[in-house]
Amino acid sequence: MRWTFLFLLALLLLPINISLSSPAKYYARGITLDNGGMIVIGGGYSIKVEIKGQYQKYATFTVYCPSGGPTSFDLREEGDRESVYGGCSIWGMPGSELFTISLISKTESSVTFNIEDSVFNPAEVLDVQSTFSNITRYEGAQVFNLPFSIVNIGDKPVYNATLQINWMKVNGSGDISILQVSPPKNITKPLYYSISLDPKAKQDFTLTTKVDPGGKYYATYMVGLSLSYKSAFSYNKTASTADKIVYDFKNTTVSVSKTFFIIVGEKYKGRAGNPELWIIMKNPLSVSLLVNPGDVLTFRFYLKNNGGDSAFNTSVYVKVQPQTSKGPFITITQPLTIAGKKFPVNLPEIPKGAMTQDIEFTMSIPQGTEGMTFMLQIAVNYMDIRENLYSVSKNFTIDVKKPGIASLVLRKTVGATEIGVDQELDVMISIVNNGTAPALSVSVSDSYPNEFFDLVSGKTTGTFPKINPGETATLSYKLRAKSVGTATFGPAKATYTDQSGLTKASTSQQEPIIVYIVKPEVSITVREVPPPATVVNSMFPFSIVISNKGTGKAQDFRLNMTLSASLQLVTAPKIDTAVNAQCSPPYYEPAGNVSKVRLICSSIDPDGNVEVKMLLKPVSAGNTSINIDKAMYMRYGSPYNLDTRGLSYHILVITPIEMRLFSATLLALWVVLVALFVIAATKGLPFRIKTGRRLGA
Repeated sequence: MRWTFLFLLALLLLPINISLSSPAKYYARGITLDNGGMIVIGGGYSIKVEIKGQYQKYATFTVYCPSGGPTSFDLREEGDRESVYGGCSIWGMPGSELFTISLISKTESSVTFNIEDSVFNPAEVLDVQSTFSNITRYEGAQVFNLPFSIVNIGDKPVYNATLQINWMKVNGSGDISILQVSPPKNITKPLYYSISLDPKAKQDFTLTTKVDPGGKYYATYMVGLSLSYKSAFSYNKTASTADKIVYDFKNTTVSVSKTFFIIVGEKYKGRAGNPELWIIMKNPLSVSLLVNPGDVLTFRFYLKNNGGDSAFNTSVYVKVQPQTSKGPFITITQPLTIAGKKFPVNLPEIPKGAMTQDIEFTMSIPQGTEGMTFMLQIAVNYMDIRENLYSVSKNFTIDVKKPGIASLVLRKTVGATEIGVDQELDVMISIVNNGTAPALSVSVSDSYPNEFFDLVSGKTTGTFPKINPGETATLSYKLRAKSVGTATFGPAKATYTDQSGLTKASTSQQEPIIVYIVKPEVSITVREVPPPATVVNSMFPFSIVISNKGTGKAQDFRLNMTLSASLQLVTAPKIDTAVNAQCSPPYYEPAGNVSKVRLICSSIDPDGNVEVKMLLKPVSAGNTSINIDKAMYMRYGSPYNLDTRGLSYHILVITPIEMRLFSATLLALWVVLVALFVIAATKGLPFRIKTGRRLGA
């Protein structure tokens, strides 16, 4: 009566159990134990096997439980199975079994069986857990605690697991060190712990860690945890499903790892930290000025960062000495956002290669200052990303005129700042007398970088008996560039005598004049070469690369290519890559017995390149060809033709004999099959299929 009640109750509960999602069950396959052997299967349960019987051997399984039991049962034949329920009982509600033992095979000395539908994980399972982020960022050097735990998340105890702790610098500067560990241990690298844990138990660790990149620099460090331990079972990923986790009885070493990355000073990553600000004057160009009382001078300049990194916290100051009660007075006029304000002017970050807006200010020369000399300084203070301080300044001497004073101002100009080899360059020096008296016995001299230029015409020196106030004299000469490079022109110099017989000197611009001598060098390379021979309708790629390995820009590059008419385009010509090159899409035009491909690039910068690709297919047998007929570009304003000899390819196209043989074979086979079907239709099949009974049926 009792069992009938339980059975009916199970039937009533069955629909509810079906509708609920059940947790995954564990399967341990192929457990082989010698006679009298024992194995732990998780949850505090273990199994012992004994082989009994004198003639007909059978296996007795004894299950030891954490509460109740033990219980024993016999399994005799392959496929026999028995379930174990709570309380170490072999009786229970269907679906509530803890695990099932299924006999696979037995010998006189050993038993092989499976554990099925188990609620216990048969394998040892450890995990590394931490509340510390896998990637942690700090602005600078830091000492911090890195906590983590080794947790037994399985159902079996784990003995003698090995924890290895390592730390290192991944990239950047400085170093990482472990100052202290908990549990305490002598710090060696790597650091080892031996760990044993009961199910669901854990062991906590703390690493007191120091990272220091050695200043305001970038670095990435790593702390790695590697845990390894032995298990009698190996996870079978292939056999496992969402509701069935399968293990094989196989001794294995399990490894669990966790890595922590500590990034320090990320804002310094890739930063050279070497800005260099230049003060570029637009007005005046001379650093020595002769003025009249009451004049208003206009100064206009901008800052350019010619260094390798950004400039920060830039401040611009203007100072004038001496100061009198009447001035001089400084007034900012540009840009409009700061017009009327006072110096210093604070500027935001100035990136590498960047230029600021023009800054303009005026200086009023007070009346009654005849014969005085004022010193004006434009000073710029700035920092790099690591807050190192830099400064640059430009100084002007401002002489207030006295009656009868000669004052020469020199200005040196060049015809261009970028030219090609063999091109000519005009150099002109203008000499203006801004004084109030004639300049006598004027002697002007100049020089040029003769490692880059030859003198073509004119002279670099000249003399003038007298230059009256307001007059301008000129000295000019012509150079021809002879080699590639960066040429630097220094200032021109002049000496003269005033009416009192005093000899004076004057120079042109303070900054050197830079002239770049460049030479474009364009080459054509066939990257994907067509085969010397191929078969009809087989496809092959063809690509060419046009590169500028020179120092100057190649202008108006043009390339003409012809393809034999038997070559069919599978993929139209296209630009695959274009680096520092401005090109139009290739133009394709069938033209009678050939097809034409044209490529036009308006410019190809130094180190620029463009690759043109196409996919071709010969459609008829015979000889076919690909020819690069002409390639040219503008160099120094004149057309320059590239040598395209050797850039023509001839291809032999054949019809495969295998294709002909295969076609003939198919035709013969077709004739035979037709003949067989005709005979079968008129005379019947010339064979029989015998049938018989299967033995034992």
